[in-house]
Amino acid sequence: MNKLVLVLLLVGCVALLTLPPQVEAQKRVGSCNCRQICLSDETNTGSCPRERGQWCCKKR
Repeated sequence: MNKLVLVLLLVGCVALLTLPPQVEAQKRVGSCNCRQICLSDETNTGSCPRERGQWCCKKR
């Protein structure tokens, strides 16, 4: 039983280490940080100019 738990933990750790990092795409347009989701210290001020599907996020 203990060996099974250790093997499962090891497999889980290896799986997490092999995942590529999830870097959120962001682009600066004028005074906007164009993102799909604004950070907690930013305000969504509408859609980003020329960036389809992204929001204009500005610091509060």
